[in-house]
Formats: sequence, structure tokens, C-alpha cells
Amino acid sequence: NIGLINSLAAYARTNQYGFLESPYRVVKDALVTDEIVFLSAIEEADHVIAQASATMNDKKVLIDELVAVRHLNEFTVKAPE
Repeated sequence: NIGLINSLAAYARTNQYGFLESPYRVVKDALVTDEIVFLSAIEEADHVIAQASATMNDKKVLIDELVAVRHLNEFTVKAPE
């Protein structure tokens, strides 16, 4: 389905090797910062990736005790840090 592939790559970019890199916002001490990093699929495995739908308050702090995440290519839940 070409529409699905287009939507997944809407914010991605290609790196010097032609691989897609996706943008992610950095979270520090449960605070969602404005810092954006681009990671390839290989680089993503080393990071804890939270769902974009994680609940934040008006100060951009993650408020749930546990957040759905992907880490080491596994889906789990973790406390926001």
C-alpha cells in the first residue's frame, strides 16, 4: 500500500548511505524536550523509544507511571526517565 509507506516516511530523511532516519524528540527526566535527533533503524535499537501518544502535562512532562516503549526491538513498558 503506497499510501501507508508515504505516511511512514513523511518526516524521515535519508542519511549519507541512503538509509531512512526518523525524527525523535529527546526525553530527559520525564521532560519531553524540543531537541530532535534523527535515528536509523539500526541506531533505534540502542535507545528507548516511547510512543508519541504518551500522556504529557502542559509543561511537557510525561505523567503516566509507565509508558509503552520499544527497546532492543522489543515492546514493553517503562517508567519515564
